[in-house]
Amino acid sequence: KVEEQTLSESISLLEKEIEGLKAKVKSKEEQATVAQERRQDLTAKETELKQASSVVKLDISGLEDQVMKMINFFPDTLKDKVSVITMRIPKDEKEAAKLSLSHRVQNIVGILSEIEKFNNQIHLVTGMMNIGESNVRVNTMYVGLARGYYVDESKQEAGILTPSADGWVKEQRPELKEPIFKAIQILNGQQPLAEFVNLPINLNN
Repeated sequence: KVEEQTLSESISLLEKEIEGLKAKVKSKEEQATVAQERRQDLTAKETELKQASSVVKLDISGLEDQVMKMINFFPDTLKDKVSVITMRIPKDEKEAAKLSLSHRVQNIVGILSEIEKFNNQIHLVTGMMNIGESNVRVNTMYVGLARGYYVDESKQEAGILTPSADGWVKEQRPELKEPIFKAIQILNGQQPLAEFVNLPINLNN
């Protein structure tokens, strides 16, 4: 009877251990299934990324050329801002071979981000401008990349700047000196109250 009781207890313990092992095996199998599904998802994503990367690799040189052509239309203040990134864009195939695809894409994205920021804001720049036969200190207000307006501090010279591939074209418009000067004062916070200022703009050219 003692041996029978001992055997019965041993069988009970072994059965519990077997159940525990079965539960662990089931858990491991479930984990393996999840891991396999995860592996399959990652493999699919890796394939997609490789396909996308191959497409970008084919077009990256063309994108770099387009960006470099766009820079010709930038005002000097924006050219200066992206100059460091511009220098990193490869000039030929030999330079391109030294850079990873991700670095080349980052350069393009960096320039496009600066374009977007500049184009969504009004910028005021003070500097020298060649007018006639002399250099004049002027304040220039850029309305994004659409148009620029300049006036000198004595309100003797004023005009409009229009973007072009050869640099921004200057058109002297002395009759606009007062509204341009007022707009710049408002932008600088030099006028206590803001108001609407009428300035000509043409986005068709």
